[in-house]
Amino acid sequence: MKNLNYLYIAIFLLGFANTSFSQNEHLQGYEKEISGLSFGYHSALPDVNASLLMRGRADYEAIGWMTEIVPEDYNKKEVTFIWLFSMDVSKDPANFMLSINGEPYLSFQNLKESETGVRRIEGKNGSVLSLNATMLDISGDQMGFASLKIPKKYLPAGKPVLIEVSTDTDENNAWYMTFKTGIKQSIDLYQNNVVVKEKGKLYYSVS
Repeated sequence: MKNLNYLYIAIFLLGFANTSFSQNEHLQGYEKEISGLSFGYHSALPDVNASLLMRGRADYEAIGWMTEIVPEDYNKKEVTFIWLFSMDVSKDPANFMLSINGEPYLSFQNLKESETGVRRIEGKNGSVLSLNATMLDISGDQMGFASLKIPKKYLPAGKPVLIEVSTDTDENNAWYMTFKTGIKQSIDLYQNNVVVKEKGKLYYSVS
């Protein structure tokens, strides 16, 4: 058999890199668990299934986590944190509140929007939460990547940021999850048990 066609792989990798987010422009939005209920659930990434769960119920403790440290020499006017999220979508939505270092910044609801795409929620001090639903599970619940943008002047340099999600809804089982993982740009290639014949030559198939 002929060797794997490395040219095809190089083209594939180049295209992937061009469409991925730049890690230099985002800080890790999840670094360390602080509070809340841990829960096992599937996510937009196949190897990630540990989360912090918040429901729209008064008997649920707020979930809280630390971001990575904001570098003292960070030279951009705005800081953007990114993390993995999932959210129930419901005709009876709950209200969730996001706080930064103990200060309420914005609120959002898990409205009945069973579709992929980006939702933008604007908050105080020019903050913006973007919920980018990249997939739906079998129940139509949204899964994907959350990003929080906030002007650097409102954050302490050289320290991590505490993010918390709480609720002022009393008895609603609608839920929001932050997954306990950082976001890393990586590519996994697997050799399939298939050989492809093209123009008389044999190639291994990868995915």
